[in-house]
Amino acid sequence: MKNKKILILISVCSMNFVNAKVYLYQQWHLLAKTKTLDIEKSKKLKQFKNQKFIYDHIDNLIKEKKIKTVFSEGCEGEINSSFSLNFNGWDYQKLIKQKKNYENIMTLIPLKLEAKYKDNLATYCGDDMNLVDKHGLAFSDVRGYYGYFLRFKQFKNKPVKTKLYVKALEETEKKKIKDPIEFTRNKAKNRIADAKRFIALRNDKFIEQIKKYGKSQSAVVLGALHMDDLTKKLKKEKIEFEVVSVEGLPRETKGMFERLEFGLR
Repeated sequence: MKNKKILILISVCSMNFVNAKVYLYQQWHLLAKTKTLDIEKSKKLKQFKNQKFIYDHIDNLIKEKKIKTVFSEGCEGEINSSFSLNFNGWDYQKLIKQKKNYENIMTLIPLKLEAKYKDNLATYCGDDMNLVDKHGLAFSDVRGYYGYFLRFKQFKNKPVKTKLYVKALEETEKKKIKDPIEFTRNKAKNRIADAKRFIALRNDKFIEQIKKYGKSQSAVVLGALHMDDLTKKLKKEKIEFEVVSVEGLPRETKGMFERLEFGLR
């Protein structure tokens, strides 16, 4: 009898993801410092089309009872009435007071959906903020070193201009640099590798949260750079998913690391 109970328990656990499906949405991020309290003005932002499409698409799936859980990047814990973080000038309480027009408000999409549906929707942050900070710093370094690399190649035969950039770089690095092209090439490559590693670790956290809370149909909203690694991990876990074809996403966000690596050759 004891073995029979164990068998039943294992069977129930194995069924958790039989009817589960994850909808993946690639978003175009707003800068954290961008304030969007002026709704009409924020509708002119270049990210608006992408953000509105994602909100509307998930909103319709919730109305059709196809989605019960939403996961967000850029925060930790559960998004509910006690959630106090502010995004682009908006927090949960401010959105509750707004009551309508959520599709046109430019802020964290899962936060807007939670404010609208409250107890009828489970909303979780799937991220690790320590890793978010490390990823952001790595990506900032990539842009910096890559920019220097391009300038050194561009002015390779113009020593006067090259000297100015070398001086600026040496002041930042606090050391003398013999070969600025190779130095910045290697630094950029190393920080690209770091950025990829931090994305992979963040995706591990998303998988953990999806397995814990995404027992039915769910939506995940996150940046395009996550997709390749995250979809591989979902396949490995045998979790059904669909990458939704979103509107308003710049082409350059896809294959960004590959293009940077190619440019450093």
